[in-house]
Amino acid sequence: SSVNLLLRMSVSRWNGLYPKMGAFKGSRSKVMLVDSQIAGGAKFSEDIRKEIKDRGTEVVSKLQMAKLTEIIDLLAAYGFDDSQQSYFLLIDGIDNKWADDSIRYKLIRALIETLKRFRKIRNLKIVIALRTDVLERALMETKDAGYQREKYDDMIAEIRWEDGELRTLVNERIKLLYRRQYTKQNVRFEEVFRNQILGADPFRYLIERTLRRPRDLIAFVNQCLMEAANQTEITAKNVRDAELEYSRKRLNALEEEWGSIYKSLPSLIDFIKQQEVTFSLQDVATKDVMEYIALAISDGDQLNRGALFRASQEVRNIASIGAISFLAKKIIEALYRMGAVAVKMETSERYRYCYIDQPIIAADAIPLDAKIKIHGLHPVSKTPSLVF
Repeated sequence: SSVNLLLRMSVSRWNGLYPKMGAFKGSRSKVMLVDSQIAGGAKFSEDIRKEIKDRGTEVVSKLQMAKLTEIIDLLAAYGFDDSQQSYFLLIDGIDNKWADDSIRYKLIRALIETLKRFRKIRNLKIVIALRTDVLERALMETKDAGYQREKYDDMIAEIRWEDGELRTLVNERIKLLYRRQYTKQNVRFEEVFRNQILGADPFRYLIERTLRRPRDLIAFVNQCLMEAANQTEITAKNVRDAELEYSRKRLNALEEEWGSIYKSLPSLIDFIKQQEVTFSLQDVATKDVMEYIALAISDGDQLNRGALFRASQEVRNIASIGAISFLAKKIIEALYRMGAVAVKMETSERYRYCYIDQPIIAADAIPLDAKIKIHGLHPVSKTPSLVF
């Protein structure tokens, strides 16, 4: 069935629903009215004002939920009454700075919760496009006593790109670029990237230094093209030189994406800079190493005070073997989650990547003898041919 926007509903149907929506809006204004009246009531103590406000908000929230349910029922009955017609609504741009962080993540969580109620409209599909880090922060910062992360799994569909799809995408970009500037012939990736890089196929070399995301690969290819300006082909040296600048930009992007969740991210980056490309978890789960990084995490994460902060405080306060091991695992959990490292849980298995395998590996599930590999996207300073 064809895709239709919600705006295709007839004016007469919306006119029938408008009085109901007006009542819903009226309930919202009551919250602000209660809030302003209480704020001006100087004769009440702060505790009493807070209690009155909380009770008032609870009552109004129940009224709002009742009105919302009523509106959804009306939409199901009259707004989307053609069972042969499917409707899709895409909500995008939520990653942008459209509201202050103090309320933005609460509103995102509210939007996600509201989606559940629209499921009763069978021929309507509402899709929210959201970056992983924004989703995780929205869920983490608004979790309540009954919060369970797995309850949201059936609502989330991760977008994953296959290598073949990424190659097609790059071919289209290169073809368009060359058509605009040089020739009308279809120029393909392999015609521009003809030379192996350190014995590896050029496309394989590039793709292994991305998170399998189009923007990463396009950024890397563009940087290579810049390095090879006015040349007929891109050499291995061009790619290696481009990698330095690409890696620097991606590191900045990593901090922009995940820095709001992990305030101590610079300390985590410094930590992996000190490691070999591959290392064992038990090699870094030592008292000296973990006490040093625990201090850095505690200082950098004062505002967030998340699980990583608490684990670092445990090391600073007790420094038991269990606390030291757990902090090391929490660090790897965080680095894996943001794509900075891959993890090999057992000797007989391959390395796991967050963009290929499960997006999160819980710290408790990581064995102490796990092997860690720093992702090619973030080369480390200890390797002469690679730098951050």
